[in-house]
Amino acid sequence: AAEGTRAEALGYVNEIRDRAYMSGSYGGGVSGRITDGQLNLDFILDERAREMNMELVRRTDLIRFGKFTKGYNWDWKGSSDGEVGTYVGKDVNDKYKLYPIPQDEFTTNPYLTQNPDYQK
Repeated sequence: AAEGTRAEALGYVNEIRDRAYMSGSYGGGVSGRITDGQLNLDFILDERAREMNMELVRRTDLIRFGKFTKGYNWDWKGSSDGEVGTYVGKDVNDKYKLYPIPQDEFTTNPYLTQNPDYQK
């Protein structure tokens, strides 16, 4: 695992934000720099969402940060009654941290077992 100081981490984050805001050594735009007090895991999670929005890592990041199924809700998360179109922004079952294994895979390899909570 790579190690570094908090000051180095802040410097890297501000370098990315300078580029994004075209400020600092990248231009004369409005500064997007943050302070040490603003640098926390929630900020890093949100910054990764902004910086890597087209890289398809959001689901993995939310799982890694423990926010995919519980405690971090958005408008289209969680259904009130299980029906499509009734999303209310609530916690969901932890089983959704894993995908179900497609049925075709069991035909190819009968020794597989389905992920928890997806059994028929």
